[in-house]
Amino acid sequence: MNKIFLIIIIIFIFFGAGLTLQYTNPPWFAAIKTTVSQHFGNKYTYLNKLDVSHYGKPSNIKEKIFSNKEMHITFNLLDTNRVTQINPQLISITNASATDKANGLLIYSVVVATDTTNLPLPFPVKGKVKSVNRVPKEGFDARQVVYTDGSKETVLLMLRQKEQLIVLRMPDNTKAIDTQAIFDIINSLQTIHQ
Repeated sequence: MNKIFLIIIIIFIFFGAGLTLQYTNPPWFAAIKTTVSQHFGNKYTYLNKLDVSHYGKPSNIKEKIFSNKEMHITFNLLDTNRVTQINPQLISITNASATDKANGLLIYSVVVATDTTNLPLPFPVKGKVKSVNRVPKEGFDARQVVYTDGSKETVLLMLRQKEQLIVLRMPDNTKAIDTQAIFDIINSLQTIHQ
């Protein structure tokens, strides 16, 4: 009888600790979850990590709002990020200190018919589709598409809202733009219409 009682107490302790960690989400536990997901999960699933609002931002970090009527989009970005307009429907976002604008976060926005299967993109995407996954993004039909040519992968986030398509090409490395800045942009991205 004592063994059964002891086993029940141990189960309650582990269950309680798990719930506490899940709902309080201390920074060290979030770091462990991130590390585990990076090693065992899909390291390219940007939107699985989108809800970072509970961390807050340091008070010394300033944000600005980017809005472009031709592209029909608006979003928040860090004051230290630079937006370069490549053409009327395409922008590149990098850290202000980055020199390689082409390797930043690219955002392409266009109004198109419902069939986007053969939509030509204004930036190179090499290889074949490796995976397509639905991802959560309120107000959008969102899909993460990973292309590979065998040696390199290109990750696209495709956001569809009615006839507007927004395609984000993730950078090859985070030297051009910080990962946190990418999360903030995706979290705040909205469409605007006249």
